[in-house]
Amino acid sequence: MKPRAATAYHEAGHAVAARLLSVRFKEVTILPTKTSLGHVLPAAPPKWFEPDVARANSRIRSQIENRTRVLLAGPAAEARFKGRHDWRSASDDIRQAVSLLDYVSRSNGEVEAYFALMRIQAGGLIEKHWDEVQGVAEALLERTRLTAKDVAKIITALDEAKVTAWLDRVQGATTSEQGG
Repeated sequence: MKPRAATAYHEAGHAVAARLLSVRFKEVTILPTKTSLGHVLPAAPPKWFEPDVARANSRIRSQIENRTRVLLAGPAAEARFKGRHDWRSASDDIRQAVSLLDYVSRSNGEVEAYFALMRIQAGGLIEKHWDEVQGVAEALLERTRLTAKDVAKIITALDEAKVTAWLDRVQGATTSEQGG
């Protein structure tokens, strides 16, 4: 299995989750740098997002949870693609996720439980939207860099195709019931 493809799925997982959870980003790329094989370039966080200042605010907690899910969606997508987890390639994502969750947790045990929940939710998001992850990963393998708008277009096109296929099935079932 080629590392470039695994990187594309990893970064596509981040990008698809970010799009679905309304976590803004500028671009996603599989062009390697000195420190990574690819990355999602985040947009500036909202001005009100100050986790170290306002710990208990529910709006900030929601943003932290969504950002954590985005961080963990990359490793989840890579694991789905490869058939196993590669914790080394996910170490920075995990470190960042734990750091975020630490802002809204009272103990190490709470951070561990919160992390486990976020990891399960990120994995579920990837499973539910695997077609979108595949579409973005394939586009990354072709073009190496996608803007957030490119990702949105890919997801929208795939969603429209799913709706059209569902309508075709429903209309076909209705027609066969009427003719039967």
